[in-house]
Amino acid sequence: MDIEIVEVRGKRRIAVHNGDVNNFFGYNMIKNNDMGGIVSPEISKLDGRDVQIYELDGCRPLIDYIGEKTDLERVRHVLDELWERILRCEEYVLDPDNLIYEIDNIFVEFGTDEIKVLYLEEYDRPVIRGFCKIVERIIESLGKEERELLLFLYSVHRTLSASPFNPSDVEAVLRGEKEYLQDKGKVEIENARLVEENATDVDEKNMEDKREIAKKDEQLINNRQMVSVMIALLIIFFFAISPYARGEVSNQIEYIRIGIVIFVVGFAELLVASKIK
Repeated sequence: MDIEIVEVRGKRRIAVHNGDVNNFFGYNMIKNNDMGGIVSPEISKLDGRDVQIYELDGCRPLIDYIGEKTDLERVRHVLDELWERILRCEEYVLDPDNLIYEIDNIFVEFGTDEIKVLYLEEYDRPVIRGFCKIVERIIESLGKEERELLLFLYSVHRTLSASPFNPSDVEAVLRGEKEYLQDKGKVEIENARLVEENATDVDEKNMEDKREIAKKDEQLINNRQMVSVMIALLIIFFFAISPYARGEVSNQIEYIRIGIVIFVVGFAELLVASKIK
């Protein structure tokens, strides 16, 4: 199936090639009833082939309409009308999956801002999936500063893609029920806050654990150093009194005094250092 913009009798039209030109039930139903923005084609010849021509005078592409002013009110209007088109098809026993829900092939009428959707027999593509993709395209065009609009769009996307699908949830969001939207928004904001706080708590606990491990490692090193120094002082002390032990008493008293002073001073320093740690 090919969709293109062509010029017919001096006017721009939407032409669909390779569509079903033999099934007129849906097209006649749309022409004979007020279908509120659902557009059916005229069967015509173009370059010797049967094509379906959609007349969309005074309309512009939806993507241009949204890009001109992307705010909550306008986006809600667009999505609400797209949902209405689906309900209208079901009301008239038409298959909503024959609605062309592609953001590049949906149009908006100047002046009235009515959304124009093309109906094509045997198009047969899941309309809700197409709706989700439209929402995704709008989300992609927004910046992070559009927080309120993003929360609304995320709520819409979540309800459209939910399993099982619940039309009542979709209608609640699209109708702008403030309590529903606020509750959903608050839940999302609270969830985001809890995730952030939990991540912060985990990071702080990890840092605290690392500091505790580092402190223990440092204490272990200090203890080893203390033991080494004490062993060295003992060696010096025994070296100092060894002449006395061998019976060499000459100047032995001085050696003993020096050894005792070294040992006591060194031990006191180590004791003070351990208290500080």
